[in-house]
Amino acid sequence: CAYGPNGCFFSVREHKVGVFSDVTNPNLPLVPGRGYEVFVGDDLNSYAGGTVNLNGQLNTSAGVSISYSHDWNTLGNPFASPILFSTLSKFSTTGKYFYVYDAATGGYQWYDESSNTSSIPQLANGLLASGQGFWTNGWGTLIFNQSDKVDQTATFIRSNETIDNSIYLTLSEMNSTYSTTISFEESEICLDGFDTIQDVMHLSTGHEKCPTLAIETSEDLLRKNWMNDEIKDKTYDLFSKFLNEGYYSIEAENMESFNNYSKVVLFDNETQEFIDLKTSPSYVFYSNAGEFNRFSLIFSNDPDIAVNELGTASINEMTDGITIVQMGNIVNVKSSNLEENVSVVLYNSLGQETARFNTSSLSEGDNLITVPSDIKGVHILSINFDGNRITKKLVF
Repeated sequence: CAYGPNGCFFSVREHKVGVFSDVTNPNLPLVPGRGYEVFVGDDLNSYAGGTVNLNGQLNTSAGVSISYSHDWNTLGNPFASPILFSTLSKFSTTGKYFYVYDAATGGYQWYDESSNTSSIPQLANGLLASGQGFWTNGWGTLIFNQSDKVDQTATFIRSNETIDNSIYLTLSEMNSTYSTTISFEESEICLDGFDTIQDVMHLSTGHEKCPTLAIETSEDLLRKNWMNDEIKDKTYDLFSKFLNEGYYSIEAENMESFNNYSKVVLFDNETQEFIDLKTSPSYVFYSNAGEFNRFSLIFSNDPDIAVNELGTASINEMTDGITIVQMGNIVNVKSSNLEENVSVVLYNSLGQETARFNTSSLSEGDNLITVPSDIKGVHILSINFDGNRITKKLVF
């Protein structure tokens, strides 16, 4: 038990079923395969460094099986050898991804087995160092077999080149090393929105020091989202959390491999700026501390999207299952149901029709409409379906 300003706290704890639990007995054996968070320091504020010595008989023949309940849990590599997460035997609903805490960035870095991609090179191919603790989501059983061990000198494991079709967005606090990375990738077997098998859920324990960037879905926040590879315009709302007031940056990487869309556009709802990340992969902005739904990410092949300039942002409350969101000259019509026999028309302030859109139906979810960039001023968007009419005032 260590003592600080708030009294005694225990320096060893584990995370089970989404909750931290203190290890209060110093003589309690640590369970092989479990992961533990250990506070080490010369005092509560400083640590000069040191070496951890582990004693005991090497396990050279038996496997290690660890069972755990639903939600987030901390597990760990029980062997005195690096292992590959991708070769571990997983049963029940064990997520095919893991997180490790990175003190340099102040947050959690991930590896995704489904695409063999990771947020940092050190986790390439799911390599876990001897004794490395990690976080996983789900419930079931994980088995560490002797065959999962890899030669520590086999550096090809980390440098193995794979085709990476993901794009990455990294939110960084300027003048610090703190950052968070999210990712998107396409697959014909995945659905848009939250895919419980493929997507990497966002992990937050409230103890991270980094700013947060996550992908919003109706079910949960994600750090990696698998998109269906159907080529249609799509938009995603991004959740952000800033612990400090100041300047931040969003950097886009690997955009050249995302070829199904000619434009990947970041829209800043606060400054009302459009940034085409394919041509301008870096965006610097100022933010107050707090949680925000500040950014939207738009995937489109429409040449009329007005990028790298100012737009107008507004949201219309849901009416008859329809929510209208304006992002400059892009209008997202969010529908809670599939709607047929739809007409979408834009009128100017004199009641004259200025644009009629080729939209005969609304799919459930997002439906993007791009207004021609030469249309300016106050207009009324009219959506008609099944005898219903919804209008919204828009300013271009």
